[in-house]
Amino acid sequence: MYSAAANWFCSLPWTDVLKKFPMSPYLPTYCFQTTYISALLAQGLGFPENMNVTAVDSVANVEAGWALGAMTYQAGLLPWVPPPLDPPAGTRFILTPAGIAVASLGILLFAVAISLLVCRCRRCQLLSNDKKLYETV
Repeated sequence: MYSAAANWFCSLPWTDVLKKFPMSPYLPTYCFQTTYISALLAQGLGFPENMNVTAVDSVANVEAGWALGAMTYQAGLLPWVPPPLDPPAGTRFILTPAGIAVASLGILLFAVAISLLVCRCRRCQLLSNDKKLYETV
């Protein structure tokens, strides 16, 4: 439909164009623009020829451009299938050397953190015992 509109506009005699459309500084380029947009929609972006196209300046107060429209159209063509939650049948958990190294490092860091916590608690106990000893003297 949009290529038919471009062909219709470009086939008009210039005198008819001036009568039917208000004069604007870009009126002489309208034939080129409609032909370009028609080719861009059909060959460039893959829009079907029988699709109605409406030109807008903004969508939900956001300035609309060809890139936004093309992205929106292409996003509508994507197969929105959620990924499976369970692993496919027959898959197993396989340990790799990198996985073993990461797990070992995690265990080591956990052991160091527990050791530091225990040492700190013991030191706090010793200090509190020393304070009690000084207070009694």
